[in-house]
Amino acid sequence: MEKAIYLLLIFSIFLVRQAAGQLNPVSPTTGGGKVRGTLIDQNSRQPVGYANIIMLPLTDTSQIAGGAMTDERGNFSIDGLPYGQFVAKVSLVGYKSKRLPVVSLTPEAPEVRLGTITFAASSTRLQEVEVQGERPTVAYGLDRKVVNVAKDLTSIAGSATDVMKNVPSVTVDADGGISMRGSSNLRILIDGRPTGMVADNQAQILEQIPASSIESVEIITNPSSKFDAEGEGGIINIILKKEKNQGFNGLASVNVGTNNRYNASVGGNYRYRKWNIFGSYDFRKDNRNGYGNQERYTIFEGRTTRLDQDEEETRNFTNNAFKIGADFTLTPTQTITASWQYRNRLSKETEEVINQLFGPTQTLQEHYNRTNLENDRSNNTEYTLGYRKTFAKKGRELTADLIYSAATGGENQDFTQRYLVSAEEKPLVLERSDTDESNSQITAQVDFSDPVGEDGRFDAGYKSIISTRDDDYRFEGFNNQTGIWQNNPGISNNFIFDQQVHALYATYGNKIGKTSYQLGSRLEYTANKGLQKAMNITAPDTSYLNFFPSVFITQELDKDNQIQVSYSRRINRPGMWDLNPFVDVSDPLNPRGGNPALRPEFSNALELSQIHYGKNNSSLNTTLFYRKTTDVIQRYRRIIDSVTTFNTDINLASRQAFGLEFIATQNLTRNWKINGTASAFRNILTGTNEGTNINNRNFSWTARLNSNLTFWKGLDLQVAANYRSPVLLPQGTMSAIFFTEMALKKDVLNKKGTVSFRLNDIFNTMEFNFNQTGENFRSESYRKRQSRIAFIGFSYRFGNTPGQNNRQRERRNQDNDSDDNGAPEMD
Repeated sequence: MEKAIYLLLIFSIFLVRQAAGQLNPVSPTTGGGKVRGTLIDQNSRQPVGYANIIMLPLTDTSQIAGGAMTDERGNFSIDGLPYGQFVAKVSLVGYKSKRLPVVSLTPEAPEVRLGTITFAASSTRLQEVEVQGERPTVAYGLDRKVVNVAKDLTSIAGSATDVMKNVPSVTVDADGGISMRGSSNLRILIDGRPTGMVADNQAQILEQIPASSIESVEIITNPSSKFDAEGEGGIINIILKKEKNQGFNGLASVNVGTNNRYNASVGGNYRYRKWNIFGSYDFRKDNRNGYGNQERYTIFEGRTTRLDQDEEETRNFTNNAFKIGADFTLTPTQTITASWQYRNRLSKETEEVINQLFGPTQTLQEHYNRTNLENDRSNNTEYTLGYRKTFAKKGRELTADLIYSAATGGENQDFTQRYLVSAEEKPLVLERSDTDESNSQITAQVDFSDPVGEDGRFDAGYKSIISTRDDDYRFEGFNNQTGIWQNNPGISNNFIFDQQVHALYATYGNKIGKTSYQLGSRLEYTANKGLQKAMNITAPDTSYLNFFPSVFITQELDKDNQIQVSYSRRINRPGMWDLNPFVDVSDPLNPRGGNPALRPEFSNALELSQIHYGKNNSSLNTTLFYRKTTDVIQRYRRIIDSVTTFNTDINLASRQAFGLEFIATQNLTRNWKINGTASAFRNILTGTNEGTNINNRNFSWTARLNSNLTFWKGLDLQVAANYRSPVLLPQGTMSAIFFTEMALKKDVLNKKGTVSFRLNDIFNTMEFNFNQTGENFRSESYRKRQSRIAFIGFSYRFGNTPGQNNRQRERRNQDNDSDDNGAPEMD
């Protein structure tokens, strides 16, 4: 299959080159002009990404001769311009649109370099339609999509989990778990850095990040070799908001929701000369109720039994998060950043399950209630230290980061099992458990970036991640005869897991005509060691060295159309609980245990996409994707007896996923904008386990539509609808999901304050149904959590408003601004 992937990649590249040659030949006398430049923020001196640059003929400024969008480094290049004189205009929401000096392109001088252009923030929204370049909902880079979520009203008063519900390619399940294109094996970064998130705490950490603190989300479905190879599904990079103005700036907000939900946050920074000091505090209190049921038929030794389970749960949790840090400019070319962050979470959960067991004649044999009272606690601390150095050569940069994160916590559970009907008299069952958890992680990373020629770039780096986890689980039962609690060593568990991942990478990218490319390679060495102290089992040390290549090619057909093709290889390593052989029997009828023999998954992914830019800021991105994964890690259920099934993880032979994705944006009018996404894909899961053949095929699709309307003195209304078709499971399917959301927002107090209202799941339709079938069993289950939630909120921006210090700063910089070639900056 790998050979077929390489052949398809080569064939796709050939088609791209052929199409480019036929669709966009370059005339030797016209269309040979080129304009280049770099855009930076006037105050912070940092690159400004995803701004709009358009070229207007001096003879008719109502026409657009060409345009481009700056990349994440602030660079832009506009090719294929006819010869003549042009006016260049630069625009981005939140900044003052600016007109640059007249540019002349001739056959003798076909290329103009504008150098470094400074861009000033604006405190007012410009009314000129021709220069008002609003930041697009989705912007496209060589290897990623950048989603502007800062204006997503439906996540107001919410968390990062709520933001993810409206991000293309991403879905959120009943427990807050994140997946992309059907795969939950993905990597989540914050500001490009790892966060210590692993599969079992991902949802909790995302719940602790306020939506109001997020500027954008980068979706990297096919990451290059520069990124960690971990995560079959790709990478989600959450970009937090950063204040760029001088002086003191901040934002405070408070939100109140139904069912005693509250959240509040305050954050600010003080920027003066060489220092930028920042800090924030976030508080969140949430209450969630839910219920569900399961009906399971089991055939054991020729007898069919039925188990009915009805469940109700109440969950309350409180989050607190603190962050403080500083940036210090050592020299004009060197900056140090240090920060400290602390997160605390306390939760209480009450779960009651009513169990009824029916025999072969459908007569009630047992009826009992099992209640679980659970208290959770977690404390997370993170220290970061960063260093950045630039050089005289423009674009050359060296960065180094050191991150240490530590987490402690645990949970206490009290179980009560009371029999109402049974074949023989059974006493009250009292049990309790206590879990202590601790983990730590050190991440060290060095990256070097160096321009090569006019358009080339070489990147290389080293990264090391060293982590340790220690989970101690103690289980006790109450002896009704002696009246004392007794430890149960067969259920108690203490597992220690160490993992090291060391990586070297290098990428090289360049541009030939209208073809941009990037080639990359990455080597990763993994070493695992596990110790099951309770069972006195030492897992065999495993280590492996793997190679992960990547290829990206973009062909610009004309100023409105481009094609991309990409390939990458990824890995998904089994986690701690996947490998832990201990059997968790907190639910005696559905025990779960890990599998120390699990192997890592490897996947090869190929994408072919086309991007079209239309009028009125419209765009359409069409992507064809294919991914094959070997040694797939999947949850598997097997029968133990007539009432008990055991759940574990196994390696299956392979999974293939292929499909088509559309992302579209359109401005219907000046005040009404819509955007939508649709993704259709097919999954094929094959393998054999314990003599049972697994061959599960499923077609599923998702669709999302957002409508944003501004009316009546700046009142903003957003309505969103989401649909997900049935999803493939290893032994069944999960049924379709549909829900709608709406939000209102109005700026007040001279636009320093904002009043908002949000309503989730308007028609209360978000619910989850599962159907599973295996050897000698079938089950149907249903889960519903409180999802129709309303929030009302208020936020206030204080300190210096954008652009307040711009004139003074502009005058101060006029005599000093120059690029590396000595050319004056465009102010």
